[in-house]
Amino acid sequence: MYSNRMPVWFQNIKDRSLTSLKSLVLILTLIVLGWQDASASHLVGGDLTYEYLGNDRYKVVLVVRRDCKLAFPDALFDDPASIGIFDADGNLVTDLATGGQILIPFNGDDTLNQILINRCTVTIDDVCVHETRYEMIVNLPFRTGGYWLTYQRCCRNRSLNNVNDPLNTGMSLFVRLSEEAMQLGNSTPTFDAWAPIYICANERIEFNHTATDKDGDSLVYRLSTPWVGGTRAVPRPQPPAGPPYDHITWTSSIYSQGDMLGNPDDALQVDPATGFLTGTPEIIGQFVIGLCVDEYRNGVLLSTVHRDFQYNVRDCNLDIRAIITSPDAYCGDLTAYFTNGNTNAEFTKWYFDFDGDTTATSREESPSYTYPAYGQFRVALIAGLNGLCFDTTYKTITVFEGGLNAGIGWQPVDCANNDLSIQLLDQTVDEEGTPVEWLWTVTYGTTELTFTDQNPTFNLPNGTLIDVTLKVTSTSGCVATTTRSFIANFFDTELLADSAKVCVGDTVTINPFKNSIPDGVFFNWDPSPFLIGGLDQIMPTFYSADIQNVTLYYTTNNGNGCFYSDSILVRVLFKPDLQFQLSNECGLLSVDVNNTSTGTESFIWNFTGTDTVISDRTFTYTFPAEGTYTVILSTMDGCMNSISQEITLLDGSEVTKNIKDSIYGCFGDVIELNPGGDTSYQYTWSPAELFDDPHAVNPTIVLDSSLQITVMIALPDEMDCIIERKVELVNTALAALARIKDTIDACPDTPTPLNPDGVGGFTYQWSPADGLDNPTAINPLATSTKSRLYMVTVTDINDANCTASKPVYFRIAVTDALDAIGDTTETCFNREEILNPNGNPDLIYTWSPADLFDDPNAVSPTIAVDTQTIIHVHIADTMGCEAEKDVVLWIPVLDAANQIPDSTKACFGNPKPLNPNGSSRFIYQWSPAEGLDDPNAVNPVATVMTDTRFYVTITDTITDCSIVDSTLVWVPPIYSLALSPATMDTILCGMGSVSLEAKVDGGVGVSISWTDGTNDLGSDPSLEVMPTSNTTYTVSAVDAFNCKLSESIDINVGSLNVGYDIMAGDVICAGDEVNVLVTNSGDQDVSVEVNGTSYNVPAGGQVTITLTPEASGTFIFNASNSAGCSQSDSVTLDVFTFEPPVVATADPTTIVRGESSQLETNVDPNYVSYMWDPAGTLDNPGISNPLSTPEQTTIYTVKVTDFNGCTGTDTVQVTVRQPECDMPYIFIPNAFTPNGDGNNDVLYVRGVIIDEMQLLIYNRWGEKVFESNIQSSGWDGTFKNKELPPDVYGYYLFVRCENGDTLTKKGNITLLR
Repeated sequence: MYSNRMPVWFQNIKDRSLTSLKSLVLILTLIVLGWQDASASHLVGGDLTYEYLGNDRYKVVLVVRRDCKLAFPDALFDDPASIGIFDADGNLVTDLATGGQILIPFNGDDTLNQILINRCTVTIDDVCVHETRYEMIVNLPFRTGGYWLTYQRCCRNRSLNNVNDPLNTGMSLFVRLSEEAMQLGNSTPTFDAWAPIYICANERIEFNHTATDKDGDSLVYRLSTPWVGGTRAVPRPQPPAGPPYDHITWTSSIYSQGDMLGNPDDALQVDPATGFLTGTPEIIGQFVIGLCVDEYRNGVLLSTVHRDFQYNVRDCNLDIRAIITSPDAYCGDLTAYFTNGNTNAEFTKWYFDFDGDTTATSREESPSYTYPAYGQFRVALIAGLNGLCFDTTYKTITVFEGGLNAGIGWQPVDCANNDLSIQLLDQTVDEEGTPVEWLWTVTYGTTELTFTDQNPTFNLPNGTLIDVTLKVTSTSGCVATTTRSFIANFFDTELLADSAKVCVGDTVTINPFKNSIPDGVFFNWDPSPFLIGGLDQIMPTFYSADIQNVTLYYTTNNGNGCFYSDSILVRVLFKPDLQFQLSNECGLLSVDVNNTSTGTESFIWNFTGTDTVISDRTFTYTFPAEGTYTVILSTMDGCMNSISQEITLLDGSEVTKNIKDSIYGCFGDVIELNPGGDTSYQYTWSPAELFDDPHAVNPTIVLDSSLQITVMIALPDEMDCIIERKVELVNTALAALARIKDTIDACPDTPTPLNPDGVGGFTYQWSPADGLDNPTAINPLATSTKSRLYMVTVTDINDANCTASKPVYFRIAVTDALDAIGDTTETCFNREEILNPNGNPDLIYTWSPADLFDDPNAVSPTIAVDTQTIIHVHIADTMGCEAEKDVVLWIPVLDAANQIPDSTKACFGNPKPLNPNGSSRFIYQWSPAEGLDDPNAVNPVATVMTDTRFYVTITDTITDCSIVDSTLVWVPPIYSLALSPATMDTILCGMGSVSLEAKVDGGVGVSISWTDGTNDLGSDPSLEVMPTSNTTYTVSAVDAFNCKLSESIDINVGSLNVGYDIMAGDVICAGDEVNVLVTNSGDQDVSVEVNGTSYNVPAGGQVTITLTPEASGTFIFNASNSAGCSQSDSVTLDVFTFEPPVVATADPTTIVRGESSQLETNVDPNYVSYMWDPAGTLDNPGISNPLSTPEQTTIYTVKVTDFNGCTGTDTVQVTVRQPECDMPYIFIPNAFTPNGDGNNDVLYVRGVIIDEMQLLIYNRWGEKVFESNIQSSGWDGTFKNKELPPDVYGYYLFVRCENGDTLTKKGNITLLR
């Protein structure tokens, strides 16, 4: 069954879809006959509609479809397309639009609408359809009788089965804008979708070809015979012809409007109410279909839209199908989930936004995709098998922003004697639409109930556990399902608590409910040693002296005979033992905490007034300032408990605040280490040998090198508290240098400071200066696209000897990483390539399109493509620097294929190179080899006289990648140019005129022109010239395809004088030699030509010319000299011709060795004697009729003499042979005419020596239509009891002769009717 599934391929036909497809499949060659022009085979179909916009303004929409596989190169879309505007009488309304024409430019949207790509399903060559859409808004004021709008184009596909002479049949698309439609402001309906371009033989068509009318009018569908328009002579009529229009002519009686596919048992038909097409095709081929939709309002016909389209019926042998089984709508979430229902597929590819973002893809079986925004999207799914077979289907989904969340509630209605009535409550939240359908499913025990009310009510036993499922359907199309299980009771049992906690040894009341207590519920508690009161109360009194779990049981009732029993678990818990220790190093604000509590693992700490949950047993906490703090530890485990401790902290940074971490100076400087130091502390400085007094408060030291000083400070009241501090003594230049990072990361072309923490008091010298705004600045700005190394020298301005230098690496990591990725990577179809194998793992890589990579965020991802692809890499670092570029995944063999032109014109079958831009890098194998000078050459030269498609397999010697491509060498109609006089030069002796005439035979649109080398002499076929000197006249011809021919004639002006004398006897027999003396009386050498032989006669001289006449007649002597003069003279000879002619015969002419043949010649009174040769196998060679008995094939010659002495001869051959198992003893005709006239109606194999035979006959699609093993059983031109159309059929013949020899033969048979 066929649904609205349309095969597709998604990128440029040459660069992407089609080329890679050619590399994957076996291309079946179709023999293309005929020639091409702008009217050539290409039309597939189209339709014409209009939309009323108000104020007499109409948007006219023309959709045209063309065959992009079998069409000739010049059969392109019109630019512009002409839609004629006609009145009710068919007259062009020239005062509207452009002289009555709506001229719509071609907008270049020749999108590849459909390609037959299901290669495993369909055994035939590619089927490809281009589609374009012309739109224009025009003003059409009200007109009595209305308008006709018409578009015409020629010609249809030559391969159509059901159209007579399709190559000479065009197409008319028209629509009538009636008075009623104009008065009502009507718009025509528009068809929703195109039928699939291919269907399978013997599989039923079920396609919804419905249309939509924006006005809501009634629509009626019907099949219609398509219309003709345009001719081979005028393929693009602009303007088109006015109405009325003629229908196409169906091929034969098996095709008609009622049976367009030729299957009367299940003919193609359309439901008039729904537009649903049904029928079963049986015949393989290509068929044009006509479909109309009539628009009615209140019973009045307002418009009719005609549509032409084609069905390609193919032989399908494997059911591979792409199937999407996902919902039509998704609500409240941008993420959609898709389900793959493919059959016989091992490869899938999803396009989640086929009409928008074609990079949004996935190869997962059943993927999910998060859309960037809410809306409606067309999803495409491609199913593949073995990388060779593909099928495509589509589904339109809607992603709504508003959510649909199904919710289930319930409430008791009444309960008596344990018979409970409850109501289910729909608590669905629909943010996009309104719930319109509910399906409740209730199950308990073995009972299952279903309801479709929104809030159904039903009865069941009180206290029953039920499972409820609710499926809600919204007006938005979204569907939501939820389930809930609960105990149906006279009150909501979910309000009951499962457990309660108490402290061991405490007397408490137990609340069986979680929070609030419902009304009308009465309790009775089972006796228990732990319940010490209130057994008939809702909350009884509980006591336990031990840590344990106790289960208490109770029964509830409503006072009306409904009961419910349950229990509650009481957990009797102990009070945890909380313990912790605090430790602190003198002078630090951080405290080490050790938690040694038992009985719980849940702890809450409070250090500075805020509770914090910390589960670690040991950790460090840092206080904000010195002082005394109370630390509290508590727990919620068991019964709540807490403990606390105080701690006093001293901030050592205050004690050492005058001691710097680093002190800078130049060598020889005297440095104070603790100026203003607190004298109440005790100091110990080390290394002690560097100091005069290592216990001084503020010792000094002479800086002679960089070094580290340690000081230990003791508090006078806390001798156990010692604070340690280290001081770095640093050369100032080195300190300034240390502020400069060794490596500075930057972004490309972004000014970046090299020393943002630099200080004054120093001179800076940066080199090289390239890329710096100031090479002597403290903090210069560096700008570069590449990484580079700078050297900086820092010098103290007060001490030239205080200097230091170091290199600084200015690193643009993203650019370095980008440069490491080549601009081009050579690959092959679907071969995995690892990109960027030496990439930087510290950077962030993003590769796109993401679906092409195993990991689009990997440093070195893996990719495999099936066509030349441009990918994009974006590199970023943690600073936000970015660099990006395109990288070409180049399939060189694809470029090699693209260098081959789609077609080449060969005028007059002249040799044409097929691949002038080919490369020796590749190996080329061309087929067919016939017509090529070298089928293995890079650029072979083709010499053909008819349209020929050459296929080539191209193999890349570097990547070992192959592809199959083809090119069409098309030969325009051949014409000839003849010039009269036929001779290429003419002598004009003296002054005079010469009539020249050019004749063109054949061709299309051939025009001629004359020239004498200086002047243009016009374009008339006849030309009268009067040259005064030697002149060359040239006529040139050019046809509609710019194929050119030319012929020239030289006319020379001059004079000559030649005489002739005959020297012969009284009798001249045919064949005798006759001498003619030629005398040249002129002063120039003369060339004399007679009987095709030329003789040179010197000036004032003579030459003898010998003639051999066969009969009486006149010999023409043509003389000419170097001046260009010519003279024609005649010599008449009376010649005795041997009469009557000798006629030799043999009966029979062919004999089997050992047999005789009667030789005989005619007898006449003029004949005197006869002589046959060879005489050895004759009974009497001197008579007119000897008997011959040759042993081998012999040619006999008879010579007869008449009474004039003239002779005549003739020959006859007697063939001697054995019968052979070959033609002509075995014969099959190459054509027959099964038209019922009794002549040549049946095709037989003929021959008298046939012992066994087998005859097989196939149609052009390789389908066997006849088979016979009996010589007397011939073919009457039918298949399955149906007459086959006229065509060329192939046959295969095997014969075994009586002598055991065999004959095998194959060829073509033409069926004529």
